[in-house]
Amino acid sequence: MKVLKKIIIVIVIIIAIPLIAGLFIKSEYSVVKEVTIQKPRQEVFDYIKFLRNQDNFSVWNQRDPEMKKGLTGTDGEVGAVASWDSQNEEVGAGEQEIKNITDGERIDFELRFLRPFEATDNAYFALEDAENGTLVKWGFDGKMPYPWNIMGLFVDMEEMLGPDLQQGLDNLKEVMDAMKSTPKLDIAEAEVEIIPVLYVSEVSSLNSEEIGGKIGAAYGEIMSLVGIAKLEMAGAPLSITTKFSMEEMMIEFNPAIPVVEIPEGLELSGRIQQGETYAGKVLKTTHTGSYENLHSTYEAIMAHIKENGYEINGDSWEQYIDDPTEVKEEELRTIIYFPIK
Repeated sequence: MKVLKKIIIVIVIIIAIPLIAGLFIKSEYSVVKEVTIQKPRQEVFDYIKFLRNQDNFSVWNQRDPEMKKGLTGTDGEVGAVASWDSQNEEVGAGEQEIKNITDGERIDFELRFLRPFEATDNAYFALEDAENGTLVKWGFDGKMPYPWNIMGLFVDMEEMLGPDLQQGLDNLKEVMDAMKSTPKLDIAEAEVEIIPVLYVSEVSSLNSEEIGGKIGAAYGEIMSLVGIAKLEMAGAPLSITTKFSMEEMMIEFNPAIPVVEIPEGLELSGRIQQGETYAGKVLKTTHTGSYENLHSTYEAIMAHIKENGYEINGDSWEQYIDDPTEVKEEELRTIIYFPIK
């Protein structure tokens, strides 16, 4: 019995030592990395405040191209929530919510991990002016509750998270360095008239390559009919947005070719339909540069609409002035129209 007692005492001591040690080990952890980007602070801030843009630089967002993604609320504003769900154990499932925004300075997020483990951590971007640019800090603050904080003796959170955070910031710098600074937009009111169009209805994810591929295919179909029917074009190609949903991560749109006249009884082939453009008052501006950066121009237009009390009065559309096979990407012109009351 004495031997059994001693064994039990030893086992109790072995169990008790880490539990007691846990009382004196920090449960909180903080990992922060930084990078300097040669862009104005507000321009960097206006890019990173959107959850969807993390797909372009976050290592974790890029780890599984097949993961399911969702977004609720208004991206770039407090309360927006981006969710992910992946069968990849390194990615798992969870959601990220914007909890606070200090314009031009800081964005705070709450990360709620659901799988492969449940946890809630905080993350943030903090921006400061730097010589010829902006210092961006990306930080994670978390907590390992007692008694799991004993793992802090064996797991270095700096080593675990630091490299991915730094790689994400380096990716962000690369993305922003490649972006042409957005010039001040000239957003003006205008009146437009009805123009006959031939169009195809399309649905796509928000992937720019998928959208571009569907627009190109639709134009090929329509231009074939235009050539056969010997129709005269009435301007540059269009794309009319009929539905845009960040929650569903999808867009419905009508690539269209404007024509001077559609002859009565014209036999339409395949998916091609005929219609006409909106007529009336619009807000109009020109985006210059890559199609991938169109979102920044749309954000500026929506802010202009909100600030000036306009009411949207129909589907917006884009007009592609330049042929991307003949004009440099940074010089491409896209005119954007928003019907208003």
